[in-house]
Amino acid sequence: SSSKKKYLFLPVKEGKKDRTELERWLPLACFFAIMQVTSGKSLLIHCAQGLDRSVAVAMAFVALFCSSDSNALQRHTWCNSLNYKRMYELISPLEVFESLDPRSGLPCFLCDHLQGRSGRDFLFTWILEHSPFFLQNISKLSLKIVLHRIQRYHEKASPSRSTIQKLHRFFFSNLMSGDEQKNNHERQEEEDR
Repeated sequence: SSSKKKYLFLPVKEGKKDRTELERWLPLACFFAIMQVTSGKSLLIHCAQGLDRSVAVAMAFVALFCSSDSNALQRHTWCNSLNYKRMYELISPLEVFESLDPRSGLPCFLCDHLQGRSGRDFLFTWILEHSPFFLQNISKLSLKIVLHRIQRYHEKASPSRSTIQKLHRFFFSNLMSGDEQKNNHERQEEEDR
């Protein structure tokens, strides 16, 4: 039933033990999270320690969907008009949505396609349709700020350096045009100084 609690299990190892799985599963995790939150449901993101993997998923979610305009963790106003059916159309316009994953409630084809680099690109394309400038606000500095905001609610949040690097790859690798990459790289260098 639709009132039953939904969950999404991501097979990701802790820190350096994981080579690519965190990046692979982040698009699906973020999509699942925003669907839950915008439908009025509570969301719990956790891992064995509560320090690394779950913090990375929370950081990606907050960076993508929460406003940096206030101290509280509040969704961007554009999240209220998200068109989930559009995501399905982006991935496969002719796909039939009959088969649902029993745990997450998501269409199985969506779970298959919202993985890895192509899944990230689908997710970002979908978000850009709702908020054309969201990528301009995401930087290494903004991710540090997101971590500090999360640490206000969960003091022990402490993603490893390896996990932070995976988040950087998730957000910044092979996504922007050459000019955008150059401008972003210059901005990153200024922030790092």
